[in-house]
Amino acid sequence: MENLPSVLLAGLTKILIKNKIKIMEVLKKFLQSRKFWIAMGSIFIPMVALKLNMSADDIEKLYYSLLALLLGQSLSDFGKGNK
Repeated sequence: MENLPSVLLAGLTKILIKNKIKIMEVLKKFLQSRKFWIAMGSIFIPMVALKLNMSADDIEKLYYSLLALLLGQSLSDFGKGNK
């Protein structure tokens, strides 16, 4: 009898192959999404700023600015759906 992880992996592989086009479409939408890149920036930019020895207050201001940008983009996209 096969162990559970290998059975799950085999099933997952079949699903991924079957739905490869859908996964690629979703990935493409993510990579083209402005919100996705702003969210990634809000994770990585403060890390880089910390390595550049910026003060904690400046990093916090930068982080909140990125979150505000993300919120603004989300509201803008929400407005697009109402047209």
